[in-house]
Amino acid sequence: MNKVIITADSSCDMPPALLQKYGIPIIPFYVNFDNESFRDNIDIDRDTLFQRVKETGVLPKTASIAPADFSAFFAEHLKNSGGIVHISIGSHLSSAFQNATIAATEFDNVFVVDSQALSSAESLIILYAASLAEAGHDAKLIAEEATSYAKRCDISFVLDTLTYMSKSGRCSSITSLGANLLGIKPALSMKDGDLGVGKKYRGKMKMVLPKYIKERLADASVDSTRAFITHTGVDNETMALVMQAVEETGMFKEIIVSEAGCVIASHCGPGTLGVLFVRE
Repeated sequence: MNKVIITADSSCDMPPALLQKYGIPIIPFYVNFDNESFRDNIDIDRDTLFQRVKETGVLPKTASIAPADFSAFFAEHLKNSGGIVHISIGSHLSSAFQNATIAATEFDNVFVVDSQALSSAESLIILYAASLAEAGHDAKLIAEEATSYAKRCDISFVLDTLTYMSKSGRCSSITSLGANLLGIKPALSMKDGDLGVGKKYRGKMKMVLPKYIKERLADASVDSTRAFITHTGVDNETMALVMQAVEETGMFKEIIVSEAGCVIASHCGPGTLGVLFVRE
């Protein structure tokens, strides 16, 4: 019997080496500048996106994946598999989950999981689901277990700029902060699939981020398997401080650094960083 395949959308921000290692097919979101449409991480990358915003002053908009795109994607990957479990960006953040669910009704063995998450929190769920697939479990069970696992993900990140998020409309709390409050570095976190503003830090990111990490992990009961540090571009000095702060906790057997793609970057802007892990 062929093994179940785990699939995901491009918002998961999983490093290419891990996608290849675990055989995870990715379906891309679309990133639009006015009348031009690009496939995330295929036709455009994050650095090109930021450069274009810098040159034009125009912020991109992301577009969801249509049911027809999902149908073609699932049909292709069902050919040599024992079923598909698709890990989707959270249903409160995009219509992608709904569209994937519509497409899945065309097939007998495709299950769509609402991650209630974004970025590498999705990757945490993907890797867990992949371990179950490797162990030979069927698609229905994997989807059920992944759905339960998703509820334990701890998702947060700190914004270096408010401009992108406030204009994207993805987090109303950011809009209320105002885009021009100098020195504010808000920490966003997800609860029940919705984004909200938590603590508001002040200062430069290289000072703020280690403090944020220590506070986020303080007294946390975690699944020690792994954590992700995901960012939209930070300098080497800042990353070294962040890595040190996570390592000093001694909480995780594996720490994976991943760079966010265009979907996350379009809403969060440059300099964003988060630590994402699973609670017990």
